[in-house]
Amino acid sequence: MVQVGPVTDAGFPAGVEAIADLAPVDDEAGWGWLVLDAGGVISRWDLAAGTCRALAAASVPGEPGHQAWRGQDLRRRLHVSASGLFAAVVNDYGRFGEVIDLRAGRVTMALDNGGGDAETVPFSLAFARHHGRNVVIHRTAWNRLDVSDAATGRLLTAREPASCRSGEPRPDHYLDYFHGALHLSPDGARIFDDGWFWQPAGYPAAWELAAWLDGNAWESEDGPTRIEFCWLEYWDRAFTWIGSHPAARELLEVNRGKLRHAQHT
Repeated sequence: MVQVGPVTDAGFPAGVEAIADLAPVDDEAGWGWLVLDAGGVISRWDLAAGTCRALAAASVPGEPGHQAWRGQDLRRRLHVSASGLFAAVVNDYGRFGEVIDLRAGRVTMALDNGGGDAETVPFSLAFARHHGRNVVIHRTAWNRLDVSDAATGRLLTAREPASCRSGEPRPDHYLDYFHGALHLSPDGARIFDDGWFWQPAGYPAAWELAAWLDGNAWESEDGPTRIEFCWLEYWDRAFTWIGSHPAARELLEVNRGKLRHAQHT
C-alpha cells in the first residue's frame, strides 16, 4: 500500500506532452509516480530527483466502434503492482489491455475481457501478491474472473467454462453477474468486486484471495468466503477499505432532483 506524504505542487515532467493516467509507486527506488502518456509510453517520475525515465511502451489496441454508456467514454487506465515491477494498461469501459514487465520493458500478457457489456464498467483488473509471486486478477468474460502469473502469463485459476446460451440449462457454478472494478484490501487478502446484475442494479461482492488460489478455483463464483452485499441503484463509484475487514463506500447522488448522501458498509 502506497503511503502518501505531504502535498506539494509540481509541474508535469519534461518531455511528457499529454498524460493519459498516473499511478503511485513505492518500490526499491523510493516513492514516485508511473506516468502513462497519450502515446502509450510508461515512465517513472521521481519528483524528489526531478527526473522522468521511460520504462516501457504499451500497444493496447483502440476500439473505434466503442459506444459510450451513460457518458462513460473509453479511456486508458494505468495499474501498477505493489512491487513496482509490473504495470497494466487497459481500456476502461472497453475490452483490451496488456500486462507489462517494467524491468524488461516487454508485454507479458495480452488481455481480452470478452466484451459482454464491457462499456458499463471499468476494466476489471487488480495486482496482488501470492506466495511471493506477482499475480494479476483480470476479467476474461462478463461473468468470469481469472488470476494469472504477471511474469509469465500462466493461468492459475483453470476451470471449466460456466456459461450458457439463452434457453440452455445453467451449468454448475454459473454466475449471473457482470464483474466491475476490483479493489484489493490493504493486506492483500480480500478482493472487492464493484459489479452489477440485471435489473440492472449494483451488487458488490468480496472474497478471499488465498481461498481462491490455494484450493477452490470457483471461489469467485460461489465459494464459502464470497460475501454478497446489498443491492444498490448504482455501481462504479468511489470505494475504500476500512482496514482489511468491512468495505465502505460513500457517495453524493442526485435522485429525483434531490441531493442524497448514503454510506454502505
